[in-house]
Amino acid sequence: MGPLNERSGLGYQCWGSAEQGPLTVAWILLGQGASVLIETTLLWRWLPAAAVPDGALILTVLWGAFRGWAPGLIAGLAAGLMTSWVSAAPLGVPLVVFGAVGACAGFVAAHFHRGSPWVIGGMMVGSTVLAFALTILALQAAGWPLAVNRQFLIELGARTVLNTILALAATPLVSALAPAPGVVSPVVGARA
Repeated sequence: MGPLNERSGLGYQCWGSAEQGPLTVAWILLGQGASVLIETTLLWRWLPAAAVPDGALILTVLWGAFRGWAPGLIAGLAAGLMTSWVSAAPLGVPLVVFGAVGACAGFVAAHFHRGSPWVIGGMMVGSTVLAFALTILALQAAGWPLAVNRQFLIELGARTVLNTILALAATPLVSALAPAPGVVSPVVGARA
């Protein structure tokens, strides 16, 4: 990943390598969209609130961890937009939350071994807590005060454990879609 410089004509793809093409992005976006729809239409009816995983958050964190901060940010903004369509929260809240979490996952993963289950688990715990904290702050800034009580903390703990378990289970799939760390491919048609 590198900057696109129009003067020199150098640019790098942010999403996928030339061998993979845009199909990897389509799979991640499709997975995020499906997880948002399943979470908001089916799981909320059948499961208690604490037992509903956040699939879009899991995919955003994993994509940021395996691809870097810029793809994590873009995937987070896409997940935030999809979540905004089905959420009662103001439009900017999910965008800020998912975008920040995706970018943070990329920054953290840049300093650790990305494939380690301990790192992925720790990143998911931190990302779930960060998402809850940013949601509270953003909703309070929008004029929607939230009460942080025992029920809220129980839900946070249960969702953190569930998201971490599902992230560890989904790690092989997402790592197969993402190229190896450090692989950068030039944009087709860019001048050398």
